Amino acid sequence: WPRNIMILFGPPGAGKGTHGPKIEDMLGIPQLSTGDMLRAAVAAKSDVGLKAAAVMKAGGLVSDDIVIGIIRDRIRQPDCQFGFILDGFPRTLVQAKELDNMLAEEGARVTKVVELQVPDEVLEERICGRWIHKKSGRSYHVKYAPPKSMQKDGDDGKPIPESMMDDETGEPLMQRPDDTASALVKRLNGYHGETVPILKHYAPKGIVAEVNANQGMDGVWGEVLDALKRNSSAVTDAAATSSSSTSDESPLSSLSQFKPTWQLPDGIENHIEALIVKSAIGGTLGAAAFRSAGGAMFGVGCAVGSFVERGILGGEEGVDPAMPKFELPSS
Repeated sequence: WPRNIMILFGPPGAGKGTHGPKIEDMLGIPQLSTGDMLRAAVAAKSDVGLKAAAVMKAGGLVSDDIVIGIIRDRIRQPDCQFGFILDGFPRTLVQAKELDNMLAEEGARVTKVVELQVPDEVLEERICGRWIHKKSGRSYHVKYAPPKSMQKDGDDGKPIPESMMDDETGEPLMQRPDDTASALVKRLNGYHGETVPILKHYAPKGIVAEVNANQGMDGVWGEVLDALKRNSSAVTDAAATSSSSTSDESPLSSLSQFKPTWQLPDGIENHIEALIVKSAIGGTLGAAAFRSAGGAMFGVGCAVGSFVERGILGGEEGVDPAMPKFELPSS
């Protein structure tokens, strides 16, 4: 089953910081920020991290080759075995092509590209009212999602900076230096100029999805879930299988025609509707697809990884959870 490898695009203020962690939590795969990966590689003093540190110390820009090397090292870590979400990379068409080449060497490919779309004129209010918790990346907004601690100045109605604290830790929030109206214009020009060619690059592969992020959070999340769905043909191709049915019904449409031979742990039924696509490997189904309660489909590896993190699956430490097995109904 192919790894879920996503790229999340969106202009500043589109909601990547809000919806990215929700996607991460739902699929059980990490969201990777190039900035975080770079800092971690430098701190770990890995070979590629030392190269990056030398460049930055000299005041230069880290090359694409170094960034690709950092990503290569990061996605080989255990938490990426079922997939990952890239945020902030690629930023150029050249980087996208280099990413494709690197993934091909790993036997993988980008499986989904999601762009959160918001009109430029709407973004200024979003950006200038944004406050963040630096350690976690949690994002707040003085109008749309204020922290519980926020107090306003009685004269101008603006938030008192000293009152802006993270809801979970109580630590101070901050505003990014470039979260200003003047800086936003330059950032948006750069974003549109760089992102459009990347989307055009991936569009012929049928993996690009656009999400209207200029609506309420529930509406945006609903469109994100729709964007994450894999159609039945994609699922079948990815699993190198074919449905035993000759009808047009999706092989993921009904669980009732299959009999599970693996005991589902308590509570797992509340998280998934499961169905299996017929495997080319003998009479036992070796590939499975799961649909979360929200409707998003993902591979069995991603599902198991997500359930292990939630404590729904898993046994003793160091023991891999059993793979769910299903058998076809007798014909």
